[in-house]
Amino acid sequence: MLGHTMGYRENNTVDSSLQRTEAIPKAMLKKVFYTQLLIIELSLCSIHSHAWSLFNTELVQVHKDIIQAYPAVDHINADALTALLSAISTKKTVLLDVREADEYSVSHLPGAVRVSPDSDETDLIRKLGEKIRDATVVFYCSVGQRSSALADKVQAALKNKGAAEVYNLEKGIFNWHNNQRPLENKKGATDFIHPYNFIWKALIKRDALVRYKVVLH
Repeated sequence: MLGHTMGYRENNTVDSSLQRTEAIPKAMLKKVFYTQLLIIELSLCSIHSHAWSLFNTELVQVHKDIIQAYPAVDHINADALTALLSAISTKKTVLLDVREADEYSVSHLPGAVRVSPDSDETDLIRKLGEKIRDATVVFYCSVGQRSSALADKVQAALKNKGAAEVYNLEKGIFNWHNNQRPLENKKGATDFIHPYNFIWKALIKRDALVRYKVVLH
């Protein structure tokens, strides 16, 4: 009882010395909390920086693994695709974005058509129709895994329907974006890109341009 009454004056108001005593732990706790947040933020920055260095070094190996997994798939690099898409090129090109809708909505290669990673030959032929006749068909995704898998599954059917060539874009849209090549969405040209997830975000060099969704007005 004595311990409780010492903090009060006779008029039952809280003694200011007790208020100050109680405030000290709260202030310390707040300081510790924000210090921990800062440590976590700095740690994440360090992890991301290290991850980018690691993934940038290993991106070539990622592509080698894809080649090994899908030996029947041919690949086209970003320079060759840029030339193919140039105004002076006479070749008809069909770009197929093999990512989910939210990824595609943030950005995609100019003129690309989104197709589900779960598509089959019938789906693509129905969707593309005569567009594939005499065309160079280029599949792409984030790094080339999903697009290579789909290209491997459907390329024979596409060629039977008249496609001239079928390729996977080497190292995907991430490498395309890292080399500052053009992207677009419904609003027009954009520099934003979807990272697929937090882990694969490390492959994106300009991470300030990462977006998980885009607001379209």
